Amino acid sequence: FYYAGGPTTAVIDSSAHAVTPRLAVDWDLSKETTVYANVAKGFRLGAANRPVPDPSVNPLVGQDLATLHLPNAIPAAFKPDSLWSYEVGSKSRLLDNRVALNLAAFYIDWKNIQQNVVLPLSGFDFETNVGRAKSYGIEAEGRVRATDDLTVNVPAAPTRDAEERRRAIREAWADEADDAALAALSAPDLARNLARDRGFGRAPASLA
Repeated sequence: FYYAGGPTTAVIDSSAHAVTPRLAVDWDLSKETTVYANVAKGFRLGAANRPVPDPSVNPLVGQDLATLHLPNAIPAAFKPDSLWSYEVGSKSRLLDNRVALNLAAFYIDWKNIQQNVVLPLSGFDFETNVGRAKSYGIEAEGRVRATDDLTVNVPAAPTRDAEERRRAIREAWADEADDAALAALSAPDLARNLARDRGFGRAPASLA
């Protein structure tokens, strides 16, 4: 690696393993309605960070870290993160397949979150782990084929993120950073959208 101030090298050994099970169950209540449940685990490997110049070599790095309220010691590597996701829902096709209604509720528990930190003035970046978050909500989507040439789609997704900032920067920085250093996970309380699809000269069709 090269940066202003000369070349540098970094040798870091790391290893990780995980089992990522997934369970999915579907049940047809009728020809029109199916209910389902999913449980799954996700996992991402950790890795070594690209070397970032020491603030004594590149003052812009120190300025970036100070602006972000971060300590001067940048972690040489970041750890794996993982999550468990749970979802239940239903899918219905009504009125001769001209109306579709999908409902779902979900819960996600995300641990040891990997976060990219950008140092804007110096142009460097690195990955680190920033604690834990939980996200849960419901999703609803209605789709109506009003005519053979007009389909109206109305999704809504009230979502809440409850981020647990139990540790500012886990282990790598030994809790030295303050809350301003953490990138908050965010989601809108309610996302709604109304879409219309118009087609001309198409043959009559039902909802897929």
